[in-house]
Amino acid sequence: MKRSEQGAGADIRKISYAVLSLVLILIGYVFSVNITPELCLGDRILEAAGLNAWERPAARSGFHYSILYGLGFVIAGWLVARVTLKHRLPKLYKSIPAMILVLLFIGPLVLRLLV
Repeated sequence: MKRSEQGAGADIRKISYAVLSLVLILIGYVFSVNITPELCLGDRILEAAGLNAWERPAARSGFHYSILYGLGFVIAGWLVARVTLKHRLPKLYKSIPAMILVLLFIGPLVLRLLV
């Protein structure tokens, strides 16, 4: 295989890891966001999949599993970014915390306007 072909494959892998890490972080955000106090997108996704979003679903109380899933996706996305992007795409890697903060503060406002 030619050196230029290896370089093209490495570039595709860089981009795919970057996209994977950002998608995982975005999925984690979607699982965690509350549009209204009664409506959490993660609850709706889990209910559609036939899973409980709460420890005691009838009372909607106890441990909230949507937050656990959301945190898990964000951590998985951050780990993928840390392992694969830290040295390959350092500018993108350094901007991920800022993107997460923007999602946390501006995201719910935008979602409330859309719904």
